[in-house]
Amino acid sequence: DETAFGDYPLEATNVMSRVMKYTEDKRDELVHFTATPEVSTPEFAFAKTVVEAADKASVKAIVTTISRDANKAISAYHPKSIVVAGAVDIMDYRNMTLGYALRPVLATTLKDVIAASGLADSDSVIVCEEVDGKLSHREAKVGDIK
Repeated sequence: DETAFGDYPLEATNVMSRVMKYTEDKRDELVHFTATPEVSTPEFAFAKTVVEAADKASVKAIVTTISRDANKAISAYHPKSIVVAGAVDIMDYRNMTLGYALRPVLATTLKDVIAASGLADSDSVIVCEEVDGKLSHREAKVGDIK
């Protein structure tokens, strides 16, 4: 009966993360609930656009320096690409660890997120950033971002 907020949060979170990674790896073999989230907030509208662009371009990853809520909205659309998400603190990191396809890293700048991602310079990614309170995304090669 252990939880992520119980006596052994790190161990519980690691087990949950391993279960989700296994499930993601078997994505095409498993039956999935096909409902998509309702576009009820600007974050969900942005997330839907990002996931559609990532799927269309067949990018290796979605790399973000956006809010936890915006990252979780992207996760809700079950992207085919991993989402390497910058986390501003350990609570954001821990919360995002449980999101579908989310791979949080403790970093706040795009360059630091890319450096922690393990992506190759030649990999195509969708970059998501928040500038002056506005969410934006673009396609780029990892080598062009460094």
